Amino acid sequence: MSGKQEPERYCAHCSAQLTRNRINERLEDMGVFKKRKYCNRACMAAGMVKENPSRKGFGIRARKFRQHECAQCGARENLSIHHRDRKWENNDPVNLETLCSSCHTSLHHAAGEINPKQEKPPCRYCGTPSYRNGVCNTCRTRIRRRGTPYFGRIEYLDSLRQADA
Repeated sequence: MSGKQEPERYCAHCSAQLTRNRINERLEDMGVFKKRKYCNRACMAAGMVKENPSRKGFGIRARKFRQHECAQCGARENLSIHHRDRKWENNDPVNLETLCSSCHTSLHHAAGEINPKQEKPPCRYCGTPSYRNGVCNTCRTRIRRRGTPYFGRIEYLDSLRQADA
C-alpha cells in the first residue's frame, strides 16, 4: 500500500529534516506532522527563546533563583530579586540577591536611585504647600463649597485693607 509522500520539512531551530514520528507503533498523523516546526522538545525550547526578551521575561527567569527568605532581615513574605550590578538583563546567580520589598526599596533609596518627593509649589491664595493645581486643601474646599477661597477670612482681609489705608 503506497501512501502519500511526506513533504520535505525542516526543523525551525537546527534545520534537520523532519520525519513522521511513531507513537505506540502508530505513525504520526499527517495533519499533525504538517503543523510541527521542531524535531524534538529540546529544539522547541531553544527555538522559542526570544533574542530580545522583555524585562518581564528576564524577571520571570530570575525568579527561579529566589530564596525562601530575605538576605538582609530574614523576612519570608513579599520577596523579590535584586540585581547587584543594577542590570536586569544579567540573571547570573552570583548577581542575584533575594530581598523583601522593604529592604529592596531601602537599598535603592540609600543608593540615590529613588527620587525623593519633590516640593510642592505654594498655594496661589494662602502660600501653604499646594495639594493640586497650585491650591492647598483648605482653599480648594472653600472654592468648592463657597465659590471663593477667601470666605471665612473676609474680616481678616478687611482689617488688612484698613491698616494699609
